[in-house]
Amino acid sequence: MRPIIAYLDPATSSLIISSIVGAFAAAAMLVRRFWYRIKAVLTGGKTPSSPAPAEMASDDS
Repeated sequence: MRPIIAYLDPATSSLIISSIVGAFAAAAMLVRRFWYRIKAVLTGGKTPSSPAPAEMASDDS
């Protein structure tokens, strides 16, 4: 068997670390965006419904 000869410079390790941090940040934002849906699926509840357009802006004129 031959030994594997590879060189990883500091920029390569920086790229790997920043990719891992970016993946965690993207996952956190995805969870944050869909938190109520995820919670409803896990607990078996309903998702909160948004108010109807008539309820949001009552125009009395």
